[in-house]
Amino acid sequence: MAPCDSSVKDAFRRSLGLVEEEARNRLGHQYANSRDNFWGIWARFCAQHALDPYLPTVPNRIPFLCVFAQRYRDGTLAANSHPVRSKQVQEAVRSVASGFTQLGLLDPRFNCFGHIDVRLANLYKCYTKHDPPPRRVKPVPISLLHEVARIALLAGDALSLATSDMAYIAFYYLLRPGEYCLAAESAPFRICDVQLFIGAIRLNTLTCPLATFERATAAQLEFTTQKNMIRGEVLKHGRSGHSIACPVASVIRRLTHLRSHGAPSIAPLYQVHTATGCARITSSLITAAIRVAAASTSFGFCPQDVNARALRAGGAMALLCANIDPNIIKMVGRWRSDAMFRYLHLSAFPLMRTLAPLMLQAGSFTLPPGQDLPVNAAALLDTVPEEDTAIIDDFD
Repeated sequence: MAPCDSSVKDAFRRSLGLVEEEARNRLGHQYANSRDNFWGIWARFCAQHALDPYLPTVPNRIPFLCVFAQRYRDGTLAANSHPVRSKQVQEAVRSVASGFTQLGLLDPRFNCFGHIDVRLANLYKCYTKHDPPPRRVKPVPISLLHEVARIALLAGDALSLATSDMAYIAFYYLLRPGEYCLAAESAPFRICDVQLFIGAIRLNTLTCPLATFERATAAQLEFTTQKNMIRGEVLKHGRSGHSIACPVASVIRRLTHLRSHGAPSIAPLYQVHTATGCARITSSLITAAIRVAAASTSFGFCPQDVNARALRAGGAMALLCANIDPNIIKMVGRWRSDAMFRYLHLSAFPLMRTLAPLMLQAGSFTLPPGQDLPVNAAALLDTVPEEDTAIIDDFD
């Protein structure tokens, strides 16, 4: 572009900057910043060894990636100097590789067949084998949300009541934190994303009288900017039969509050108008509320076992305990894989309490002998040792 005018060069740079910004928006700013941090660690690692970060003169790059992985694993290169799990190591190496591919270079992790080099793959497997058990959040039972609501009603302030309503909405609609409260990579539902229905009649949530909201029989959320990237998808709930613990009632209370304070159509549902100004419900506020409720009574887990993300798992667990087909749960939660099963716990007693009788009833099965069983041995299958007769009698 040397012969071009300076104005043409400037225009090209601006357009290239827009392309890079769109790419960062697609990844999400949090992930993009994390990737930049990993590349900075890699650049410092290479500088220590007097190497260019892109290793243009190094024909075999895998040993350097492996040493980088090992030092990040044991905390030598990690930000807090603490050992990290295999997943974080793989993410660090993947981010380094993306630095190469962003310039059109080949991914240094792959061999000539397009697969992860066996040396890296074996290293990852070793790390995974020695990782401690994952610490998963516990699904939040709705009884804990009842306690959150009770505490909020006693407090009586707008922020506490709104926190309780948003917790119920997250539970029923299986929402991610960024969809119902201010969190990293927030893409929250707004007033314009909500529809109320009286039977088959859709209400105009922006213009209809607030008193009409109370007659609504269903509340619908439309996904526009949320993480699942399926724009226009809707999720509609009817009344639960409870005046407070209800998705429709919770949505109505949020819309009524926002409309009564003149909030615009793009106002997020987590926005709260208080006597001192406009506040927002954050993931930290949600986490604090459910942990206070968890500490006030016994729910079978520690307060540290739950956070804002656990509401999504709690809603899925409630559906599973209600014997809802897992495929339907995946559709409601917008899971595209079986990842939801990482958040569901078989220790939930309603899920397990009927299994023992069923196993007792169906556990008496027979297996046909294999084709390679000797003919003269078939009679042995019908023979029961005398000392085992008493044991069998106990089960008859």
